[in-house]
Amino acid sequence: MEWMVQCKFCHNSFTIEGGEAMPDSCPSCTKRDNPDVLQFFEDKKKRREFVAVSTPEVGGRTVVKSLGVVTTEQVVGFKISGELDLSKFNGGMALSLVDKLMNGRGWAIRILTDEALAMGANGLVGIDIRYESLGVKEDVLMVLVYAKGTAVIVE
Repeated sequence: MEWMVQCKFCHNSFTIEGGEAMPDSCPSCTKRDNPDVLQFFEDKKKRREFVAVSTPEVGGRTVVKSLGVVTTEQVVGFKISGELDLSKFNGGMALSLVDKLMNGRGWAIRILTDEALAMGANGLVGIDIRYESLGVKEDVLMVLVYAKGTAVIVE
């Protein structure tokens, strides 16, 4: 079976045979010494090897250098009138609210990771995530998702 895939660099479509791993770039971009392609794969490798923990230490590894604190704030909005329907509660949790908070947390961690990578870090320790209600206006509840951590180099 053949699959149609779009290259993340040149945006051209190309086909691959079923059973192969999904490539990020077309054969021309992969073969070409395109700096953007090379940077993309280098960044992907760094992200795969990156370690992020909420503890001050990384188990089994040594923190050799602290590069500084990274922070981010994300605001997540919830339309109260439609989303606080009792049919959307499961065991006391509003599923749509939980999903949005999880997305906000995921974005916050992604931004912390990106900032730490830009500083030359290969790890992030002491991640702290907090939520704070900013209030309700016109049936929309605004929640601040605040995250911080310390960018580090670990061995």
